[in-house]
Amino acid sequence: MKKYVRKLRKKIKPLYAGVALLLLVVVVLIIVTSGGGGGDKSASTTTATTTTKKKPPKKRKKHTKPVKQAPVGTTGVIDEARRKGDFVVAQARATVKSPSRISLRLSAAPKQTVTVDWQLSCFKNRQVKVGKGKYRVKSPDERAISMPIQGAENCIATAGAQLTRHGGGRVKIAIVGG
Repeated sequence: MKKYVRKLRKKIKPLYAGVALLLLVVVVLIIVTSGGGGGDKSASTTTATTTTKKKPPKKRKKHTKPVKQAPVGTTGVIDEARRKGDFVVAQARATVKSPSRISLRLSAAPKQTVTVDWQLSCFKNRQVKVGKGKYRVKSPDERAISMPIQGAENCIATAGAQLTRHGGGRVKIAIVGG
C-alpha cells in the first residue's frame, strides 16, 4: 500500500504544477489584454499629449419656466386664462384681498358645455377654510362661488374650465373679485 501511495503522490505533483502553470498563463493573458496594471506612467503621459483633449459632456439645460405667482387684487378681473384645441383645460388662479364676493366668468367658442372645477382657500385670524366645487354649464356664464369664511382677510382662488366636445374650440375662464 505504501508503494502505491508513493507512486500516486509522484503522479499528482506534476498535475498540480500543470494547473498552476495554466492559471499563471491565463492571468498574464488577462493583464495583457486589459491594458496592464497602470504602473507605467510614461505611456499614459505621451498619449495625453499627442491626442486632443475631449471636452466634458454638456449638462442638459432644464427647460422649466419659473412658477408664475398668482395675481393679487381686490375687485374686477384678477386673472384669466385662455386655451384652444380639443378637450383643453384653461386654469386661472388669483389672490383676492378682503373679498366680499368671488365669481367665475366663463366663455367658450363655439358655444358648448364646459366643465368647471374650482377651489377657494380663505384665511381669517390664522384660520383656514377650504371650499371646492364642480359644475357643468353652457357658455357664456358667470357664477358666484360660495365663500367658506365670511369676512376673510384674503382668499386664494383656483379655477379650471375644460371643453367637453370633440372638434376643438376656445375656452376662457376669469376670476372676478367684488
